[in-house]
Amino acid sequence: MREIFGALEQRGLIVRVPNRGAMVAYLDASQAINLYHVREALEALAARLAATVGAERGMGRSPEALQPGDRG
Repeated sequence: MREIFGALEQRGLIVRVPNRGAMVAYLDASQAINLYHVREALEALAARLAATVGAERGMGRSPEALQPGDRG
């Protein structure tokens, strides 16, 4: 655990406060904006992958498209 906290502190993700322990570091405006850009890109990628997998499995199609000729 000590090594993990050391690595997190070195990356600026946590700060060690005397008599309080390790705490999550505050982000400045630039870091927050960068974080949102990364999140936006990851969410877009996740949506594309979900749509691709869904299309490959036939998800998202109407029941008629899945069973043509079985319309009663």
